[in-house]
Amino acid sequence: MEEKVVTIVVLPYSRAIELKLRLEEEGVACELEDISLTENAAASVKVKISEKDLRVSVPVLDDFLGKRDEKLKKAEKSNDHVLVPVDFSPVSLKTTKLAFSIASHLQVKLVLMHCYINPAIHSAPYADVYVYDTAMLARMEDSEKSANDNFAKFLQKLIAEIGREKWQSVDSEFIIKPGYADEDILS
Repeated sequence: MEEKVVTIVVLPYSRAIELKLRLEEEGVACELEDISLTENAAASVKVKISEKDLRVSVPVLDDFLGKRDEKLKKAEKSNDHVLVPVDFSPVSLKTTKLAFSIASHLQVKLVLMHCYINPAIHSAPYADVYVYDTAMLARMEDSEKSANDNFAKFLQKLIAEIGREKWQSVDSEFIIKPGYADEDILS
């Protein structure tokens, strides 16, 4: 009974030799068959192996061609996300809807981030010592509460436009913090 031989890939001659050496290191016997399509053209070569060696040779071929393992892709994908800084403007709403579509298509997390200005940062010079100021504390709490309220309204409007069921299909995270968005994104 004759063994069935299969072509696993067609490569330029130099690359085919490299693959043949890698396969032989794994104990897979292979042969190269020249493809002569036209004269004076770059030579392409079929890399052929026995069908019984297919299981061993496919991972070697994937590694040789630069394909990454699915487990690695999933591990990398778990860290993938679409980050959207929002300021509650109509443009920000449109941008967030676009980012939602991208996150939905790529099946990654959508992260919405809003940074508000903390009044304590701009009220005292660097050299001054901070004194316990109840009015300053109240302004800080008001700015944080205002940011949270505006974010909640923004989310309600966004979810109403996208649709609750569709919104729940994408994993999302919300970040509200004092400071500047550009500094926080870069840090």
